[in-house]
Amino acid sequence: MRRHVLLTVVLSVLATALVAPPAGAATGAAVVVTGRVTDDSSGRGLQGLTVTAHDDRLSPAVATTTTDERGAFSLDLPDDVEYLVTASDPTGRYRSTSRWFRSGDGELELRLTERTGLVSGSVRDQYGVGIPVKVRLRPENGTEDLVLDTWQNDEDHDFSVRVRPGRYRVALLGSFDGPDERWIGGTDAASATVLTVTADETLALGDHVVDVSGYLAGTVTDEAGRPLRNVGVRPYFRVGDRWRTTDRFWLTGPDGTYRTARLSAFDDVRIEFVDRAGTYLTQWYGGGSDLANATPVSTTEGSRTSGLDVRLLPGPPAPVGRLHGTLVDVDGAPAKPVQVWAYREDASRAAAPAYRTTSRRDGTYAFATIEPGRYVLSFAYGSTDHVPALQDGATSRTTAPRVTVVDGGSTTVPVQLLRSYGSVDVPVQQRDGLEDLEDHDGLLVEVLDLDGRVVTSTDASGSIRVEPGRYRVRAAARLRDDQGRTRYVGTRWNGGALSEQAARPFTVPDGGTVTLRSITLDRRLVATTAPRVSGTARRGKVLTASTGTWAPGRGLRTSVQWYRGTRAIKGATRTSYRVTSTDVGAALRVRVSVRDPRGDYLTSAAWSGRTRTVAR
Repeated sequence: MRRHVLLTVVLSVLATALVAPPAGAATGAAVVVTGRVTDDSSGRGLQGLTVTAHDDRLSPAVATTTTDERGAFSLDLPDDVEYLVTASDPTGRYRSTSRWFRSGDGELELRLTERTGLVSGSVRDQYGVGIPVKVRLRPENGTEDLVLDTWQNDEDHDFSVRVRPGRYRVALLGSFDGPDERWIGGTDAASATVLTVTADETLALGDHVVDVSGYLAGTVTDEAGRPLRNVGVRPYFRVGDRWRTTDRFWLTGPDGTYRTARLSAFDDVRIEFVDRAGTYLTQWYGGGSDLANATPVSTTEGSRTSGLDVRLLPGPPAPVGRLHGTLVDVDGAPAKPVQVWAYREDASRAAAPAYRTTSRRDGTYAFATIEPGRYVLSFAYGSTDHVPALQDGATSRTTAPRVTVVDGGSTTVPVQLLRSYGSVDVPVQQRDGLEDLEDHDGLLVEVLDLDGRVVTSTDASGSIRVEPGRYRVRAAARLRDDQGRTRYVGTRWNGGALSEQAARPFTVPDGGTVTLRSITLDRRLVATTAPRVSGTARRGKVLTASTGTWAPGRGLRTSVQWYRGTRAIKGATRTSYRVTSTDVGAALRVRVSVRDPRGDYLTSAAWSGRTRTVAR
């Protein structure tokens, strides 16, 4: 009978062990998060990327998967809570990206930006004038060329273009005398030098001087003789019985001068001048108002035709209105001068503001001449004093109120309140040889809002600028191994707390400074929940010890030693212990030792409380 009872007990314990979650495991409802990883520029799904989920920025991943051919992924997560989901490219072609997400937010989409290098240089003619070019790239082991438009700086005519990392032969394409294709380091593709484009670095092609011919040159001014900048110049030339033109404007420089690129010899060339700002009338060389009435000029192969000057007449006044308002701080005093931007209502998210101005010392601002229409206002972008804001505290340009400007009218914007940045001083100290660890690579100091989101971070102790609000601070020592993998040691929160829940929030007032007590990072492991002995202290009974919970390390190894009074009980190193007759009259307890296999933390130990004196 006793054997039957014992067998029943053993089976019950085994069943409980099989269904019980491991210590520290999540106990909430499991969820499945699905999503896609795509190329940010093309929207194409990316296959073979690693997707991980973390319940804390410093914690190991709780789930990992790989995207399929569509870029789709699915993560089985233990709890319906918020996770930091990260997509990374094992090949390094794309930059990693992360997003906080929970299952109720729908399907997750992570857009990755391709890592590129920069190819730069300049091409000038024999007169020192910059020439627009395109760049032809031929992969070292391929024949399919990639021809890219360059970004051209109108001031110094340097060019640059973003390129996928790789090894290429490079040619410059432009309107040059002789071949319109100039290979770098050679006369053709076969003899050209193979150049390496590296991600996040610049490949400098240097300065190149080429001979060109057939220039048209002159100066554009207003009626008073003042030079006009950024006026478009475009020549038209007769080919047979039809008029042809170039595919681009040449722009006048700061001194009003212009020079077109190479033109072949033509007997009849007519030049159009267009003020893109609309302040001046469109005119033709010689004073004509259209192509038919323009004065013809001729071009000669190998020489320049200069002195083609023109004075532009002012156009009719454009419809304008006025927009003005006042900025104050939380005390109602005038806000310090900041930038004020006006976006057109239909402007894209990446568009630049249509108008800019700066507020005055008395807090007022004004757009004295602004085109009629509907606008969205943005304040204090880039300010070191005031927090950037949209009108009426809107969180996006989509939801911000519209301001209407009418022709000849004056629109007054309601008074806008600007909050001032505050700061939190976070002194951080390290001890127990933390700074002497071989992989030590500085600090990570983070300011988190009350939702646990990181609002800003730095790699040093000291003052951190933040918006007014309630926060917690977390600090840790950063370790980086030879492969560039990063881990964090000694994590502490403000007030020396070992967890977010234990850290007391603090308030940063508008324009104020909060100085925290020094956060000390060390290599100690602390029992946040002490070991405990449960059961009846009587001969023949079984006592059970819990090892407690420890912080801040992860993946720790624990060991147990039972004690009778002050003496260790030989061989009693399991979490359960059967009381013997030798224990009668003594109190029992356990000592739990904890060790970090990585060696980042020092070995620590904690005692449980004593049991009652063991009875017979």
